[in-house]
Parts: sequence; structure tokens; C-alpha cells
Amino acid sequence: MSNEPLYYVAPETSKDYILRNGIFSPREVNRLIQAGELSDEVLGISFGGNDSSNFPEFVSMVGSLNIAKLVAQQLSFSRTGQYKNPDFVAIGYEIRPEIRDHQNFIGEKQVKQMNPDCYPSEVLFRGNIGLEFLLPRYFGVRP
Repeated sequence: MSNEPLYYVAPETSKDYILRNGIFSPREVNRLIQAGELSDEVLGISFGGNDSSNFPEFVSMVGSLNIAKLVAQQLSFSRTGQYKNPDFVAIGYEIRPEIRDHQNFIGEKQVKQMNPDCYPSEVLFRGNIGLEFLLPRYFGVRP
């Protein structure tokens, strides 16, 4: 197991919700939005609108800060139409390395088999990531 944390990137507008509830899969986020329990402002899906995701059942994380910046650029583009919008801020969340030992964790090689166009160092977690896996630090990511 690697001792390095993983990174999850989402729009700044989702910060309060994530810090209270953890990180939800795109499918669960969409369900909460449709039920009126969550604003679509928190949507962190990179590739398109409210119903688009490469892995709707999974939370996607990356293993590199450089790739986290690339994810922030994709989020900026999906929200603003610009890869480097100066008004857009994403938040990067550090995920405990121990998540790799969880039965719902899917490593890089398998993710690459699932989708050859995935981000470099992308890994997945089936379902939602509870607060116990979030490290108590986060950081702004400007595209």
C-alpha cells in the first residue's frame, strides 16, 4: 500500500456539504439534486452536465497534485466554458491512503481497463466516501 494520499477535486461551492457529509458519487449527487435536497451548484462532475460522468457509481480520485490541477481545469470548463477561468476555484481534498485497502477501492490498472481515456493516476471508490477517509486538510486549486 502506498502511504501517499489521494486527491478528490470539486467546485468550491461543494466544500461545506463535503466537510459535513463526505464525498458522494455522481449518481448520488444527481439523486439529491433531483430530490431538492442539494443545489446543483455543488455538482463536481467533470465531463458535461448534471447527468454526465465517466463513472457515475464511483467517486473518482487522482494520485498527483498535477493531475488534480488538470481535473480543476476540466471542472472550470464544464462550469464556465473556459479551462482557466480566473473566477472559478476548485477545492482539493486529501483522502487517507488507507482507502486503498477498502473492498470498494479500484486501482489505476483496473480503472484504465474500464476506461482507457481516464486521467493518469485515476482511481475509484464504489459508492460514497465517508468523513473517516478525509484528511483534515484541503486546498484551493486554481485551473
